[in-house]
Amino acid sequence: MNFINKHLEGVDGSNTRKIIIFTVAILYTTFHLYTAGIKPFTSLIQTSVHIGFGLFLVYLLHPLKKKGVISRVADYFFIIAGFVSSAYVVIHYERFIMDPFGYGSLDIFLGTLLIIAIIEGSRRTIGFTVPILTICMLLYTSFGHLIPGKWGHGKMEWDFIVSNLYMTGTGIYGQIVLIVATVIAIFLIFGASLESTGAGNSFMGIALKLTGKSAGGPAKVSVISSAFFGSISGNAAANVAVTGSFTIPLMKKLKYPSPYAAAVEASASTLGQIMPPIMGAAAFIMAQFLMVSYLDIVVAAIIPALLFTLGIFMTIHFDAKKKNLVSIESLNQSQNNENDMNQPIHIPSWRELLTFNLFGTLVLPIIALLYIIGEGYTVQLACFYAVIISWVSFIIQDFKFSRIKERLAQSVTILISGAKAMASIVPLVACAQIIVSLLGKTGLGVKIGNMIVSLGADSLLLSLFAAMGLALILGMGVPTTAAYVLGASMAAPALIELGIPAVSAHFFVMYFSVVSAITPPICTGVFIAAGIAKSNWLKTAIIAVRLSFAAFIVPFIFAYNGSLLLVDGFNGEVFIHIATAIVGVISFCSMSAGYLIKINKWYESTLCGIAAILMIVPVVALSSIGFSLFLIVLIGQYFSNSFQKRVSENI
Repeated sequence: MNFINKHLEGVDGSNTRKIIIFTVAILYTTFHLYTAGIKPFTSLIQTSVHIGFGLFLVYLLHPLKKKGVISRVADYFFIIAGFVSSAYVVIHYERFIMDPFGYGSLDIFLGTLLIIAIIEGSRRTIGFTVPILTICMLLYTSFGHLIPGKWGHGKMEWDFIVSNLYMTGTGIYGQIVLIVATVIAIFLIFGASLESTGAGNSFMGIALKLTGKSAGGPAKVSVISSAFFGSISGNAAANVAVTGSFTIPLMKKLKYPSPYAAAVEASASTLGQIMPPIMGAAAFIMAQFLMVSYLDIVVAAIIPALLFTLGIFMTIHFDAKKKNLVSIESLNQSQNNENDMNQPIHIPSWRELLTFNLFGTLVLPIIALLYIIGEGYTVQLACFYAVIISWVSFIIQDFKFSRIKERLAQSVTILISGAKAMASIVPLVACAQIIVSLLGKTGLGVKIGNMIVSLGADSLLLSLFAAMGLALILGMGVPTTAAYVLGASMAAPALIELGIPAVSAHFFVMYFSVVSAITPPICTGVFIAAGIAKSNWLKTAIIAVRLSFAAFIVPFIFAYNGSLLLVDGFNGEVFIHIATAIVGVISFCSMSAGYLIKINKWYESTLCGIAAILMIVPVVALSSIGFSLFLIVLIGQYFSNSFQKRVSENI
């Protein structure tokens, strides 16, 4: 029992409950490893098993807080409802495939139970936002025929709605859930593998080494480590919780105000979801939407992700220089000189970092993953082998029997963590699938898209702002995956109709789905970071938005200039566009921070802002004017700074 308690640390409940969670979690992860690398099942079986076991774990891991008979009965009801209704699909899948509309009363009853179990599971895992959206969509589908005008639709009976959702491949078990049950599930297991084998510590060590001597180092550690970790986790809130527990105290130790420290971590954690090579779960769904390979999505994301990173990094750098914040190395030296009792922050050497463990558990699995995908094999098979390589490398770090035995026991964490990660998004994704399915059935998605297109008839910029607003609203309190799926269903087709390339349209929606994690009034990434830093969440959110200004600009850059997504390859013209975009982002950061080489005067910040806007537009003449304005400020500050230094030296 001690072994099980060790792997279920933080899970409340009786020993019986923990044994069931432990057993089901191992079976759940093993099922996904088997179907990814050995023998896949038909889509209906794969998705129904994924949802059934996922809901089973959700209700065991998230029981009702109130104690008593009623709460226990409610928990048991939802556990049984979710599992039995999913098992029923597995048993009758051939009938469902052959005759999806030949439903009986039992089919409708179990389908209704599953919908209720999914909605309640979503409420327990991520709060009220997604369940309310799902209920509203169900109500609109059921009673929308009573709405006059273009926003109404034809009458649909409840039996028809449930049979569509429960018994067909376009309902609950549709394309989005299928992607999650196959591709994303195995990537979540891979992420659990990297975290459990110590690769996460390697991220932090590399970040410390790269930024330890730089001004404002702890904030830069946050940017790099969160980008690394977030590219695997794909969840801003989870990213904040993991890396923020180290970086936020580190920043506060270096005299960063609590709101600023929390804002840096929240901003950096949103970045990770669009950082290649792994990115977040939404990237795999985008590949399916666009019917392109995952590697095409990775290539397209490179430049925008680097611009996003550059924007946060340079704003932090300018802030640190403006406020004279020292590096981690300087902090360690001052502590030694002052006999400070606090433990110095260890900055590892490259010799400490470049070990077999780093290569075997981090570098080699990622190389193998990208190589196997590049050879034309499925993403899930590539990820299966990456998990195996990571696990084997972890086991054979040395050949002492006692250590191998210890690591074998520790590797059970991979199975448990992977199952918990998968289960946590099951009700969320199922709700998103229900909403998307009903958007298609009622025609509401088309109507919203038409509204965006009508705005674009007068101005493409207005349509982009409308799509941005829609993505931000849908992302309030909702993980990126669900926000992107809903936004892409409503806004992306409209943007494509207005002439924006499909890849640009989908990336535009995804970027704003990502930054919704730091945008008030509901910003989950900020809430968690503020909780760790013990800071005011609103102040934290305002600073986070300022730090991430580039993230609000970059999507407009590639909406107007698709070449930055490298869709047509790399050439001289693309190089010029990338160069002007980089200078434009730096200029924007200078305006935001009020610093370039020295503290900006008001007109210097104004010129930097104008220069940034001009360099966003892919017109050579305008970009040249913008670049010239930025150069004027840069050269002016350089000579002004040199003059002041000479005067002070003479004095």
